Parts: sequence; structure tokens; C-alpha cells
Amino acid sequence: MQETRADIAIIGGGIIGASALFFLAKKGLKPLLLEAKSIAHGASGKAGGILTPFAPSETPEIKELLGKSLQIHDNLAKEFDGENQYAYEKYRALTIATTLDEVNQLRETRLNSESQWLKNEEILQEKGWINKETYGGICFTNYQLDPEAFTKKLVAESLKMGARLELGRVINLLKNKDRIEGLETKSGIIRTEKVIFTMGPWTMNLEKWLGIKIPVIPLKGEILRMQIPNTPAGGFSDIQGNYVLTRPNGIVFAGTTEDYAGFDTHPTQNGKDRILKSLSRYTDHLKDGAIVDHTACLRPLSADGLPFIDQIPNINGAYIATGHGRKGIALGPATGESISELVTTGRSTSLDNFRLDRPIKTIKPKHPANVHELQQDA
Repeated sequence: MQETRADIAIIGGGIIGASALFFLAKKGLKPLLLEAKSIAHGASGKAGGILTPFAPSETPEIKELLGKSLQIHDNLAKEFDGENQYAYEKYRALTIATTLDEVNQLRETRLNSESQWLKNEEILQEKGWINKETYGGICFTNYQLDPEAFTKKLVAESLKMGARLELGRVINLLKNKDRIEGLETKSGIIRTEKVIFTMGPWTMNLEKWLGIKIPVIPLKGEILRMQIPNTPAGGFSDIQGNYVLTRPNGIVFAGTTEDYAGFDTHPTQNGKDRILKSLSRYTDHLKDGAIVDHTACLRPLSADGLPFIDQIPNINGAYIATGHGRKGIALGPATGESISELVTTGRSTSLDNFRLDRPIKTIKPKHPANVHELQQDA
């Protein structure tokens, strides 16, 4: 059986694994990324790619990490010609309110020197996406990108710096008591003393390998890709996270659902209907659109909605970065930078909120599908 070595191994080729690979390679190390299928095969290749700043519906603990990550996104876009390489683009965004309580939430959390409050009549006068009555909303400059292209770009740049990529499933973790010694894949043994687990919803495999249970489950999300006549520019969302976005190529992304559906990744009629119904409260533009693609993916959701970015206790050399929910693309760069710092120095700033031993408060998904719906649409 073939045997190789790696400074550090990373399991999982989504945005979090790719970001960790990139920042470790920037430090001069030779990390190895292991991916079972292909880079950005899961949610990182199917997400909307919206880099929205902190929103009222999000947990306050995420605000600092998110702000840091959005700044890194901007820096990387300048370094790598993001506009042409992965469709990094700013656009005019609108978050709308549908109740007086939501008006207060948006004004308190999002209204600042870089945003503007628009009344309902002002929104309607623009003749953009919104053509139905609302309670007004916050207008601001937002950013979007192609998440699959961005993830692959990070990996490509990492390989130029000496990182390695191996496609194939990890079948076993090699340990000596409480210390990591390597990994076993179908093609051989990889000797390493440090492993970062960026396995998204498949984090549950750690219970088999390490005897610990990380409270992360798959949150299914469906997105429609549409062609719309006379497509309005920009995009909008509501506080619940329903959104519409026009991409640089003219395709409209409409989403999204949040369902506990196990590891099912089949798009459903029920999911499509819910997306269109939610968005029809605000716009008539979608009713004349043609659906050109309908995807479903699994986001890794922690029990309290916050990611885990930490060293796994009682096992020397084991680290984890997962549980980012719907914010994986936005939080990826800062997570990669932070976990690379933790692995190489033993400490990292601003990670106290994302420790494995933090108190957990359970949250609920936006649209919990019932068993009948899941069976009907499977």
C-alpha cells in the first residue's frame, strides 16, 4: 500500500476546506486537501454566493467574524481579479420589512452611514424587483460571487504555492492513543500529525473515528435559477432570508428553503412552490420566468446556528471548522485564516464564540418540512 506524508491534512473540499488550504499554503506549509468527489461538489457549488453583511435574523456572535471575512473577500478579489475570475461584483441590494417590528429591527441593526431607508412609495417608484406593498426597507451596496468558481480559485492558488489535492474518500483515521498519526484512503496511507475536519454535514463521521459527537446536521436548501423577461438589476431579500438576485450573466437566483430532510439532495415540487409563494408577496416579475435549473444542497447547521472553529479536545492534532449554515461562502475566508492560525500557533483571535465546549441553545429552521411533504416529493 502506498504511503505518503503531509504537513497538515484537510478533509473536505468545500469553501471552508479550500480557505484553510489557501491560508496554510500562504504560511509556507504544504497542506493536503482530501475530497471524496470534486471541489465544491456540495453546497459550495450550489449556493447563491451572496456576501450580505450582518442581518437582524443572525446571532450577534457572528458579527465580528463576518465583518473580517467580508474584508478578506474584498482583498482577495483585488488580488485575483475576482470580477473576471469568479464574478465578484457589487450590486444595489434591498432588505425589506413586512411589519412594524421588522422596520424597527432593520433600523436598529442595519441603518448606518453606508445604507439608506426607503419608504414603500420610494421603492415602488424605482420600478425594480419590488412592485407590491411593503413597510419600506434598507438599501445598501452588497457583493456577490460565483461560489463554485471562487472555491476552485482558492484551491488553484494553493496548489501554486505547494499545496496538494487528492480526490478520494478517507476510510479511516489513524491514531496512537490520544494523538493523530495519519489517514487511510482507498489509495494508501497518509502520515500526518495534524488533521482539520471541514466535512460540512458529514461531520457526524467523527463519532465513528474519534468517539465524539459534534452537534451538526444537514439543513437542506433549494434554489431556483430562472430567466426573466426584462430582468431588473440587483436583488432583494426579507428578514427571513428569502431572496432574489440577478447574476452578472443575467440568470436570476431565487431562494431558498430550510428543511430537515436528512441527506436527501433531490429538488422537490414542494420546495419550488414555497420559494415562489414566499417571493410573490413582494414581486410579480417571477411569474413570467422560466426555471432553467432547480438545485438542492445540504448546509452544515449547528444546534445554535454558530460554526465550530476549534481544536478537538483530548486528541492532539485534531481540529474542526464546520457548522456555518447558510453563511459558509461569506464566512469561509475568515474561518480559513483563523483555523490556520490556530493550527500553526496554538491560538487564534476571536474564536471564543465558536468553541466546541460553548453552551448550546437550539434554534429552528425557517421552513421545517414535515414528513408527509418529504415522502411526497422524494
